Amino acid sequence: MRVNQYFRKVIDEVFGEVLLHYGGVVEEAKTVSNVVRYSTSSWFVEFCYLVEESPNYCPHVGIGPLPELSPIERDRQVDIQCTVPVEASDLKNYFLNWRYADENEMRRSYENVRDIVFVQYAAKFLLDRDSLKALVVSCSDECNRKWRKQINDHNDSIYRTKASEAFREKRFTDFIVQMSLIPDERKTALEIKKVAFARKQLRK
Repeated sequence: MRVNQYFRKVIDEVFGEVLLHYGGVVEEAKTVSNVVRYSTSSWFVEFCYLVEESPNYCPHVGIGPLPELSPIERDRQVDIQCTVPVEASDLKNYFLNWRYADENEMRRSYENVRDIVFVQYAAKFLLDRDSLKALVVSCSDECNRKWRKQINDHNDSIYRTKASEAFREKRFTDFIVQMSLIPDERKTALEIKKVAFARKQLRK
């Protein structure tokens, strides 16, 4: 049986009663073959599977405040791993530890997620929208910071390669142009000295 044939059934069986306790009901407009969403007026809990993980799927559970903070997923919700405290950090990889390949395995997987992670750590955020919003914003900021760093590192590497070639060939104007694309706070001490040297050469 394919995962889309039992996914919603298992989610409803495992999480339906727990989320109903917090006032949540299935949000049909946001529920599709690989996504099941429960919500109230102040929060949502979203379960999904990723097709590319076939045949061994990871359990994925996201939570976020309503109204949604952003149309971008990383800015509107967090995986419940973000609710796990440092002292229980081994649970932050819950989605890797409890993979499933059939209906019975999925049920056991999500029962573990429910009892060990969701009820223990994530559920309390459903009771306080401000805390949930703060959690999402904090995790989003950190994610975006890492994303920007990756982009900057990639671009800086390109600029440095071109600058090094220009410096070796004594094309000091080109060298300065490339180095100017890297903010001073990301330049090394040696690069700053080389820029000063290049400018001095151009003044001769």
